[in-house]
Amino acid sequence: MQEQRKLKPAVFAADTAWEAPIKSAEAETYRGETEDIERILTALDRRSREEQEMILDTVKRYNGEAEYKADTGKLVDLIEKRRLVIDTLPRRWVDLGAGAGDLVAALARTYARRGLDDFRIDVTGFDLSPGLVRAFNKKLSTPKDTSPQMRMGLIDDPYITEQLSLWKRKGGVSSILTLDRVANPRQLIRNMSTFEGAKLIGTLLPIVPEDDNPSRQENKIIYTPVLNRITPGKTREEDLAVLKSVLEEEWNGPVETAQVPYVVESSGDRQEYMLDVFFTRSTE
Repeated sequence: MQEQRKLKPAVFAADTAWEAPIKSAEAETYRGETEDIERILTALDRRSREEQEMILDTVKRYNGEAEYKADTGKLVDLIEKRRLVIDTLPRRWVDLGAGAGDLVAALARTYARRGLDDFRIDVTGFDLSPGLVRAFNKKLSTPKDTSPQMRMGLIDDPYITEQLSLWKRKGGVSSILTLDRVANPRQLIRNMSTFEGAKLIGTLLPIVPEDDNPSRQENKIIYTPVLNRITPGKTREEDLAVLKSVLEEEWNGPVETAQVPYVVESSGDRQEYMLDVFFTRSTE
């Protein structure tokens, strides 16, 4: 256990080169930030050394993504068209692995634009990158405990559900471009099963858990240990069938599928994807 702890300070300690000490109460960008960091560190203690190294490499990689931006327009259109938010009562949504918070902001903006209280939505995003979370929250003019908001969390660990109050779990949940970026994708899927509202996963198929950013191919990160992978990762058709089966088993119900265009810009690279989307309706 002591050997595992030595991995932590490189990313989470107060003496890193980040914009502010992560554990400083004065540096909090939302209420409970310090407690969330402690939960992450405790959760890392339970991981194997291989998973710890993968997770912390991921944090380092994404913490530098100050210019990360995703075009979520077509995905929001799908959510609206299929009435996933409107059919989710109360109208609350959590995005796991929210990155820079583009979907969080887009959902909050889309439903607030309608100008009716009945259509407003409370949106919270969770991500492991302190840099992305804090950059999002610092742009907000709203109080620290209101929507939209980003929080820090390890989305593929069982403890994450403890961070979500019951009223949030009664809403819907999404996770975009994460199945190839977490150490334990099946646990992420199981965490999503605790939500009673609509569930939505967007991913690239086949699922290849390696860094696909063109500028990082010399030192690309492997995100998921081989034993934790949930699909063969060879062809889109095979992974589509396998993942749909896994989701229907873990979410205990039928899963619908669709495809939408999705654009990500990071580190000077622009990548245009066709996102495979898997979703369910509210269980109520």
